[in-house]
Amino acid sequence: MEETDQYKKQKIVFDGFRKNRVPGYIATPKQVDGPYPCILLFHSGIGSKDVWWEENRFEFGKLLVDQLLGAGYAVLMLDAQYHGERTAGNDYGFNMGANGYREQLLQTIVDYRIAMDYLSTRGDIDMDRIGAFGTSVGANMILVLSTVDSRLKTMVLCSTIMQHPHFNGTNSIADPIHAMPDHPEAQMLIQVGQTDDFSPREKVDRVFEQIHPAKKELRFYEFGHRPKPVYIPDALDWFKKYLL
Repeated sequence: MEETDQYKKQKIVFDGFRKNRVPGYIATPKQVDGPYPCILLFHSGIGSKDVWWEENRFEFGKLLVDQLLGAGYAVLMLDAQYHGERTAGNDYGFNMGANGYREQLLQTIVDYRIAMDYLSTRGDIDMDRIGAFGTSVGANMILVLSTVDSRLKTMVLCSTIMQHPHFNGTNSIADPIHAMPDHPEAQMLIQVGQTDDFSPREKVDRVFEQIHPAKKELRFYEFGHRPKPVYIPDALDWFKKYLL
């Protein structure tokens, strides 16, 4: 347990989709009383659960987490399959190939569903106010998760991978064009870098047109695939509007 004037942070470990151990963190704010709305955080393909506590990694994660906790949200983040403390599953390597890419996606999505089951047992989390934020492949995971789990009420997807060589054959589940979130009460903000090679405008427009949450919005920013901190105020305002 780590505790500061602003939050309490606890490490959690549970049995995942394939009975492997899944590590993560949950942090709750101290300036307000629960039950808390909770944001699930999905890191990029080069990250881990720890990037959300560091300022200068791909996500500029600590800048976002500090503001979420300061606004009264709990946050939960896991190591995606093959990342962080789970790299042994890929022989401590980074390049996992198309099959590994699909496997990390499937396992991590189910792991977050298990994590939501855990949240429902705590007593200090408001299960009617669950949101999600993700960058890069983490955003792709949220899209897929939102098609199978209506507990996600509000989502912010930043630097979603709209096209990739792995999006073919049995791995097509990772392609956002196949994600069909259609929850009548959901809201989704999609944040796209204007020069992101993984997000050509034509594909972005096709994906945005076909998804059907109750409220959706598409915003473009002056960055490439790696987001800049300018995304943070918009993400925070979106959660405040729909989840507080």
